[in-house]
Amino acid sequence: MKKKTEKQIQEEIRRRVLKHDEAIRQKQELEIDREANREALADMTSLSRQNVDQIAKQVRDEFAKKKSRKKKFIIFGAIILFVVIRSMFFSDPDDSNKSRPELKQARNINFVESFTDNNNKWPTGESYEFKRKFQDGRYLYTNGKQGYCSWDHIPVKLPSDYEIELTSTWIKGKYSEYGFMLISAVNKNSFHDFQINGDGSARVSMMANNKWMTPAVWIEDKAHQGDGKTTNIQRLKVKKGQYEYLVNDVSVDRGQFNKTESISYIAVRTCGVQTVAFDHLKILSVDDANWAETVMDESFDTPDAGWTPKNKLTTHRYFENDMFYYRTNKRNKCFFIGIDIPLSDNFEVQLKSIWKKGEQNDYGLVLAENFTEFLAFQLQNTGGAHYAWYSVDKYNKESELVKCGNPGDGEIANIHRVRVEKKHFKYYVNDKLAASGPMPDMEIKKIGVRVCGRQTVAFDNLTVKSVH
Repeated sequence: MKKKTEKQIQEEIRRRVLKHDEAIRQKQELEIDREANREALADMTSLSRQNVDQIAKQVRDEFAKKKSRKKKFIIFGAIILFVVIRSMFFSDPDDSNKSRPELKQARNINFVESFTDNNNKWPTGESYEFKRKFQDGRYLYTNGKQGYCSWDHIPVKLPSDYEIELTSTWIKGKYSEYGFMLISAVNKNSFHDFQINGDGSARVSMMANNKWMTPAVWIEDKAHQGDGKTTNIQRLKVKKGQYEYLVNDVSVDRGQFNKTESISYIAVRTCGVQTVAFDHLKILSVDDANWAETVMDESFDTPDAGWTPKNKLTTHRYFENDMFYYRTNKRNKCFFIGIDIPLSDNFEVQLKSIWKKGEQNDYGLVLAENFTEFLAFQLQNTGGAHYAWYSVDKYNKESELVKCGNPGDGEIANIHRVRVEKKHFKYYVNDKLAASGPMPDMEIKKIGVRVCGRQTVAFDNLTVKSVH
């Protein structure tokens, strides 16, 4: 071998050894950096090193999937381009006259919800059993539950003969009853109820010891129908125990109070899903000559008379920090919302959740046919996970809790994943199997989230894809 050739060989050996050594050192330095970064993150946060490693694995898996999808997309694009070019140069001139079989394509689903906006129209906002507040010189009273009534009362000392006048305005909602009550001094479950309805009807009813005494008949066309702006004036005239109830100065009912009955409270009352503004409450003492003296003149500007503005929140759904927050506030009751995503037989759904605060109860992912037929894949802030099949107002099946999630601390995330193949499901939390079983005979039309009890949960990164 010539000297020049040998020198070239030695140079190439040296170059390759140094290159290989540099690659090994870079890999070692990269691993050291990774290790130091994870240790630093564990030290500066409330997460354990194990938690940091789990998050790091999730991130690397996500990037690997993105890279794989990008590579597949490039290959798929190249194939399409090749087919188009081939058809341009090698098409059969008589091709248009040939019959072709119908092309049947598999239905692919690839849905990603990052919760950075509400383009998918998730239901948001607050719902209440009731909410009452002072606004613009009115007592604005919202009731949020159909078939449910609530009221706010203050003490009152009524003279022997008196008049009560209440001015109110129906603002919005579904037509239902509202007005004022006179409550017994002995029992707050005994009262006289003077009501109008948003549809324009009016009536008087009486409750004694929590039981309605006589059937109350609604009399139509006594009040102005609610339109958001027109006021109604209810007036009660009482003289020597006899009363007359009028609406807009038109008589609705006459009757007799129990002579031994003592009234200690007056209340404003609202029922059903509606908002009413109470504008003015006036009580006058009237003597035999019909001379009137003011006992109360309440304009609802302040709570000085003893009114108690407050609310009883049921749910609050909102977007914040690129996540969807769901706050629920009713013990032992679950709330579920969803969006329409009809699914094929084989699919996989993944959802990230972060328990923020509250009591221990279920929360998680829902696959539903409708709001009475669904599968709930749920976690608790203890880390326990299970699933339940809910059908026509009852649980058909519910699995035992399996400890596979991270306990809720307000920050750490859990990943729910449900894979459905050949009418069988597997439910994973953080890639650990929590439950499995046969799919019920139901068609999945909705995907949603569910939160139970009194707690707040944030949801993120909902993805759906077909499985082949």
